[in-house]
Amino acid sequence: MSLKIDEVSDGRKRMRLEVMDNGIGMTPEELGMIFNRFVQANKKTSEYGGSGLGLVLTKSMTELMGGEISVESNEGEGTTFSVVIDFAVAPAVSSEDVTDMMTDKQEAKEKDAISGKHILVVEDNEVNQRILQRHLKAHSCEYLVARNGKEAYETMVAKWEWVDVVLMDIEMPVMNGLESTAAIRENERKREEEEGEKEGEGEREGKAKRRRKPIIGLSGNARKEQIETAIAAGMDDYLVKPYTKETLMKMIGKWC
Repeated sequence: MSLKIDEVSDGRKRMRLEVMDNGIGMTPEELGMIFNRFVQANKKTSEYGGSGLGLVLTKSMTELMGGEISVESNEGEGTTFSVVIDFAVAPAVSSEDVTDMMTDKQEAKEKDAISGKHILVVEDNEVNQRILQRHLKAHSCEYLVARNGKEAYETMVAKWEWVDVVLMDIEMPVMNGLESTAAIRENERKREEEEGEKEGEGEREGKAKRRRKPIIGLSGNARKEQIETAIAAGMDDYLVKPYTKETLMKMIGKWC
């Protein structure tokens, strides 16, 4: 890997990042589809797992910053990925400016509709965990993290009253998101039966709705039938990865 930064104009820099390997390389045909969603170059790479979204996300983030990503490869000789981004050097910030920015940020938090909400994050990938935690912290949410569906179910049984919304990944070890959601819904049903309410039907229905905890599915699977399967398992809503922080926060606010 190499990183080079040059000055291209007054106050602007150009960063060039190159990542190289001497692996199996790619054919021209494989190079042509390397940035397609849900695509892996060949069967040899698919044995290592993944959903075929890594390079798509990398390309999207690079282009959002006004940069470009390119790839060079020869079959049997390895591959080189290059990312080039131009950026401006930020001017110095005074202590007064920092104070003003912190004040504005605090005021925005106080107006945030989801501030203080309790979120259960169910995600086995540590990088995704950190990203979600950062987003939730920025909106003053409290959260717990479960690393698989089994931990999520156990957390919901132990801390059911505490949780406001569940963010549930679909593909996880031990117990996946669909299985965990179904188990959580079954536990909710049993809770209702055990309480043996004596109110009228209308009151029971109202309490049942409050008893049901919103579960939002998070997955790179975007096909209609996969979303329908998640909803049928008991999820209330569904976000397709990659999603923006704004989209995630609006979704949480919708169900809080």
